[in-house]
Parts: sequence; C-alpha cells; structure tokens
Amino acid sequence: MTVSASFSTSHRIIVRFATALCLVATLVVAPRAHAGYVRQNLTFPAGRVVIVGKTVQSEFLINVDSYVKKAPCGSHARNVFMVHGFGDNARLFEPLAAALLESGKACRVMAIDLPTHGASRISPQAYYGPVIWGEIGVVDYAKVVDEVLGEIEDAGYPIDTIVGHSTGGLIVQWIQAKYARENASLESRFGIERTILIASDIPGALPWAAGDAPIAAGFAKGLTVAFAQTDPDPIGTRVFLDYNLYIALKFSAAGVPVPSAPDAAAALALNEPEPYAAAANIVGLDPTGVTQDDRPRLDIPPGLWSGYDLKVVWPDQDDFFVQSEDEALAQYLKPGTHAIVVSDPEAVHAVQYTKPELLLPFF
Repeated sequence: MTVSASFSTSHRIIVRFATALCLVATLVVAPRAHAGYVRQNLTFPAGRVVIVGKTVQSEFLINVDSYVKKAPCGSHARNVFMVHGFGDNARLFEPLAAALLESGKACRVMAIDLPTHGASRISPQAYYGPVIWGEIGVVDYAKVVDEVLGEIEDAGYPIDTIVGHSTGGLIVQWIQAKYARENASLESRFGIERTILIASDIPGALPWAAGDAPIAAGFAKGLTVAFAQTDPDPIGTRVFLDYNLYIALKFSAAGVPVPSAPDAAAALALNEPEPYAAAANIVGLDPTGVTQDDRPRLDIPPGLWSGYDLKVVWPDQDDFFVQSEDEALAQYLKPGTHAIVVSDPEAVHAVQYTKPELLLPFF
C-alpha cells in the first residue's frame, strides 16, 4: 500500500479527528458496577535500584490491578495481562476484566498502570536524577512491563494471554521483538500463548495517515504539540487532552459520545497526562521537545508472531486507525493473517470499556 493510498482510505478518520476537536460532550451515563470478582492492587518494583540505609529503593513502584473470579474457574479459563495506551490507565480495562471473569473466559485478569499513570509511582530519590516524568518514552514503558511480567511470574501468577490496547499494543510488540533477538518469545519466556492487540499503534515501517500528517494538519502530531504542558521538575512536559477531547477521540462514534462512554467523574479517573517523550515516540516527533522536527516512529521488525497465536482487532468506529492500516499491521507481524473487524455502533477506540462483550470471542 502506497502512502497516497493510505491517505485516500483514511479520509473518514481525518474528518473525524477534525470533528472531535470541536466536540463539546454532554455525558450523563453513570460508571458501571460489576460483581462476581474480587479486585485488589498489587505493587511490583521495577527499574534501577539503590540501597538507602538498610532499605532497597526501586526507581518505579508499579501498580497492577488484579481481578480474580469468586467462583471456581473452568479448566479453559485464561489468566490475562493487559497493557493500556496513551493517556489512559489500568481502570480502562475493568469492564473487560469483569466480562471475562463473569463469562468464565478468564480466571484472573491483571492490568498494569504504566509509569506516571494511575497508581504507579516514581521514586523521588536523588540517585535517579530525579526522573523527569515527561522524558519517559515508549521503550521505557516496555522495559518496565517486561520486568513486571518477570516479577509476576516470580510471584506465582501464571499469565497465558497478553492484551495490548493502543500504545499498549506497541509496547507488547517491542517486548516480543526483544525476545526475538534472543531467539525467544513471550511464550518461551513467560508462557504467554496468545497475544491480542486492540486498536494497536503501528510501527514506523508502516504508513499511518493520521500520525504521519504534519503538525499544521492538526491530527496526531498537531494534537501532541497543541496539548503539551510543561510543569516544574520532576514533572516536565506532558500531553494532557481535556476531557471533552478525551471523550471525543476514544469514546465517540461519528463525533457523538456512545451511550456507555464514561461520565465526567469516571473520565476524571481514567484520563491521564502522557509524557511528552512517549507521545513523540508514537507520532514521530523529537522526543526531547527541543524541536518540533519529525523523527521516525518506533521501529519494530516484521514477522514477530510467525508460528504464534496473534489477533489484531480493529474496532470499526476507531478514530485513530482505518481498517487498511490495522490489516497491514496484522500482515506485518504475522504474514498470512488478517485484522479482525469488530463492527458495532459502540466499537470505538476504547471498545474494551464501552462494549467489552464484543471482545470475548477472542479469548
């Protein structure tokens, strides 16, 4: 597929990006309540360590939301690990976790808060610099997720399925690439048999119309620059979508919030500022923020899931990618496979929140 063809097939997505910028959302739907599972917060150390006095301090303390089915699990129930994307946190997966547990599809679901997101914490210890939040990039995320997967394995929680949503999909790709360089894989290292990428970001080798458009066009690069805010260290520069735009881009179809979009209180709990470096890695900008020059998007080699179980899922109301782009991703990562289209009025970018039952067949 040529670049010009990609832009042609992406006409709808470009129009909807523009619509989203103008949307003022009025939301009245209450947050969901679920039963049938027990939810708890687990904390895992990651990153560099330093001994302070008699204690060992880690660079990151990473929160993982753990959902465990109350009733006995069936023999085919899965243990699932989920990685969220740009501007989100682990709570975006709670509706899907509940649906998996209550349907008997899963026995345990774990969802990570990436660094600077949700309940994850960064050490203020001077030994680390301190870490400037805005300088954390996608590769930093991937290294932390990889380390936490090892910690979870050591803690005795088996994982057989991994889910990456949006940027979380790119993180999962990076980890698989790391192990491929070592003649290994997510399966051989952690026992992860199945990978599900939902509305996943795509690597730099593939065209992405909304991401490759210049800053002046106002799409992904333009949004990153327009919504960047700089705070005193250790915060630094982050990209913070206002609530209306957050809803418009992730929970809306044709510019209108779907019925199950989060209300204002729920959106407040879900919407997170994104470190500028990570945002720049995703859209192809200078991650330092010193310039607004283009940079290559994150590079991932092809064929990483050849011989492994991979599902690339495209929600047909997604405002970030069109079907041809996710189809190209599926073919790139596992030649001969196709993207799976989820077609529904509520199959928006954050479909795992708005209509999680659509995703159950893939587990």
